[in-house]
Amino acid sequence: MSSEDEWPRIVDQTVSAFGGVDILVYGAATAENIAPIIRSTSEGWDLVMRVNLKGAFMVSRLCHRHMKSRGGGSVIHITSTNASARRLGSAPIPSARARW
Repeated sequence: MSSEDEWPRIVDQTVSAFGGVDILVYGAATAENIAPIIRSTSEGWDLVMRVNLKGAFMVSRLCHRHMKSRGGGSVIHITSTNASARRLGSAPIPSARARW
């Protein structure tokens, strides 16, 4: 989910199909450009941050108003063991996966 424009449509379709949002489980992630930092690109870094961090932020923000109108809800953000990994060439992944 790398495009910010996709999220409002997806949330609106979900609300239309199911009548609301009670729970959000977000686990989308990418590990584009796993390489030593000297070969990493800013485009690869931006993609990882956009999917792994901004995607979580966007969908959480959009779902919040629907959950609030229903009296509450639950948000689950799934991360991975890469959030605490110290592997050569994986700098953007732990940075983006170590969320809240």
